[in-house]
Amino acid sequence: MQATAKTIEVCTTDGYTDNYRERRQYAQTGYYGALGNYWLFNDRWLQRRYLIQVSQEQDANGIMPAYAPLASDDYMVILDSNCLWLRSLHDYLLFTGDTKTVTQLLPAALKLLQLLDSYTSDLGLITNPPYPYWLDHSVIDRQGANFCLNGHYLGALKDFADVLDWLGQAGSEIYRTRALRVQKSLQQHLWDNEKGLFSDALIHQKLSPQFSEHANAMALAEHVASPEQAESIITKVLE
Repeated sequence: MQATAKTIEVCTTDGYTDNYRERRQYAQTGYYGALGNYWLFNDRWLQRRYLIQVSQEQDANGIMPAYAPLASDDYMVILDSNCLWLRSLHDYLLFTGDTKTVTQLLPAALKLLQLLDSYTSDLGLITNPPYPYWLDHSVIDRQGANFCLNGHYLGALKDFADVLDWLGQAGSEIYRTRALRVQKSLQQHLWDNEKGLFSDALIHQKLSPQFSEHANAMALAEHVASPEQAESIITKVLE
């Protein structure tokens, strides 16, 4: 807890910045940073402004930038950070009960989700999207349908369905249905029986030969893995 408090203090000026060096309010950093903030400082206004500022930079097609407010014409997109903005919206409502702000941000969220859906294949998985995604500075196979990116997408769909339910809005079943489809597709189509692990990606209906802790950790975190698959993953990762 002390380490978390000190880290957030170091990385916070008038917004959650990625570190002391760049001082950018990255969309994904706001998601992580707020999780510590809610328990330690409970500064709801800092997260409210982050959600609003990122949404104000939204493009007409629905995509949001990796950071906001923009300091120049460097409109950088990190696709997984768009999913984490959606998840931040969920957590903000959960911890603050600020229905007014979240209701005002619903049109931006819906536009973004419509765009993400347009990048999905017949399996419901985001496949070869036209924007880059980060997923940590690691050598991960980013071809085809990437497991980690779709894990973030799965979490965003489930979280947004919760938001609609909490606000008494219609449509949550649409996103729960999409989420279930993503979950089943990942479980069935990206599992390698011989390896006993999930592959990094599905490329032209074939599994990537690359396997990472990232993909398999995501399978556990988002409950994609069956009990038998989870047991295999845990055993192999520990080894």
